[in-house]
Amino acid sequence: MFEELHSGQQLLQQALGQQQLIIASLSSFIAGLLSAFSPCVYPLIPITLGVMQGVGVSGNAWRGLRLCLAYVAGMVLLFCVLGIVSASAGMLLGAALQHPWLLCAMAAFFFLMACSLLGAFELSLPIWLSQILSQVGGAGYWGAFLMGLVAGVLAAPCSGPVLAVILSLVAQQADRGVGIVLMSSYALGLGLPFLLLGTFSYAASKLPKSGPWMVCVKHVLAICILCVAIYYLQLGIPLLADELEMIALSNPLPIAAVALMMAALVVWNTTWRRARVALFVRVISATTLAVALWLAGIWAQQLQQRSHTRLQWHTIAQQDAVLQRAQQLLATAQQAKQPVIISFSARWCAACRMFERTTLSNSRVARALQHVMRIKVDLTLDHPDLRRLKQRYDVHAVPTTLLLQPGSNHVLERVSGFMPPGQLLRLLRQFGFDRGLHHHE
Repeated sequence: MFEELHSGQQLLQQALGQQQLIIASLSSFIAGLLSAFSPCVYPLIPITLGVMQGVGVSGNAWRGLRLCLAYVAGMVLLFCVLGIVSASAGMLLGAALQHPWLLCAMAAFFFLMACSLLGAFELSLPIWLSQILSQVGGAGYWGAFLMGLVAGVLAAPCSGPVLAVILSLVAQQADRGVGIVLMSSYALGLGLPFLLLGTFSYAASKLPKSGPWMVCVKHVLAICILCVAIYYLQLGIPLLADELEMIALSNPLPIAAVALMMAALVVWNTTWRRARVALFVRVISATTLAVALWLAGIWAQQLQQRSHTRLQWHTIAQQDAVLQRAQQLLATAQQAKQPVIISFSARWCAACRMFERTTLSNSRVARALQHVMRIKVDLTLDHPDLRRLKQRYDVHAVPTTLLLQPGSNHVLERVSGFMPPGQLLRLLRQFGFDRGLHHHE
């Protein structure tokens, strides 16, 4: 277990960064909480609390809390095991999870999971298995623990699509520590209503009745999953990412109008009688709303980045005379005894885009790199010269960042994976690359 948690801590520096892991954990928690209010889980809350003896009957809050903690512990154990298995599978696949075709396949998978939440089809367990699992549990803490252990499986028709999306993301990160963190967050979100209602027995009578509002919860989850699908689709198809960014920056007012209209359609179709027509309109309107939300996010991000210091980088790509251009840039830096930073990246690489948007756009990083030769090697499209350049600098994955000694081509530091701004600044200070930062300070 210590090794798994240590692996999760390493990801803070190498894969997502601390802020991104916190956001991912919070998102998983909210997804679990919303799943608890879905039509497949919400009606089971009072039934489950009633089965656990003493909860909601005796009024003993301390006993109720302990029983519900045992119940939630069972859910946490189940989901953590699933997270470890999913991350282990991702580690076996390795770099294959970064290929454009697989990113597009993941986007298609997420779209299908969203369609499931919108009513296109249902993920359900065999009847015989549901009957067996429903009989697991009983009185006392051990019984509550066993009930929690199977609760996530019984909720598969509604929570299954959300769970599948989170497990897919864990598999792509291929880190068991992150699998434990994200899946624990999801389990805690799913179990929070049980903890509150089991501890305060009077609250169970205040629960709102089941109704169409629970279907709206499923639709909210579906829209969130559609946004994830768009994220992976634009990573797999860089041209799509450029088009979305151009649309987002052209005029934000139509985007807001479309988002509001599509949101109204999604809500309206929760009770539409003509099932097939309603399903078609729901899928189209929810997808359009997700695209509008994605464009709004790009627009907001661009507004935030306008205040940051932006530096121009010398880009080497497939269409260039790769080796000749690299030699010219390095020769120029060597004559000027200028330090060099080389960033190997690709448009289909999620960590690369995050590195550019969060680290290289940081104002302090940009000031520190003002007097540094900045070279970006774009590996989006394969080319023999690009492969030779990778071999020359022993680059096996993206993103990879190299710091070269002033006046020579000697590599001082090599970092593979995502680097938060603080880590890059420490390296620049360590090797004396940060003259621009000292000048401003």
